[in-house]
Amino acid sequence: MPAGAVIQSPLPLLTSPDFELLMDHLEGIFDFVIVDTPPVGIVIDAAEIAKRCDGSLLVLEYNKQTKGALRYMHRLLEQTQTPVIGCVINKVVMKKLSQKRYYYHYGSYDSYGKSDRAKKRSFFKSKGQSK
Repeated sequence: MPAGAVIQSPLPLLTSPDFELLMDHLEGIFDFVIVDTPPVGIVIDAAEIAKRCDGSLLVLEYNKQTKGALRYMHRLLEQTQTPVIGCVINKVVMKKLSQKRYYYHYGSYDSYGKSDRAKKRSFFKSKGQSK
């Protein structure tokens, strides 16, 4: 749907009965209506639009938001009483992500309860090395 002419403040338009009628009309035609908004917290537009939606979908740039910023965005959307139904993470470089490795080690029964330093010493002794 075309955006139309640029206006100085979209808030009066978003809070008008005409916007409500538009959303009701679109809901009657389509199964899903996705409304792209400016980022949550930058301007009030996203929160006003969210009030007239069944849910919000956050779009986040990979590895750019802090936990505090995410909590703030979630809190703003909660105030609209619109559930957050999901998250899309973009700008992920799959090659770099696939190179990361995560290891989880339980240790052996004979080293259970020892300190990390003691575990390392017992590991190297069993390998014939000293550390």
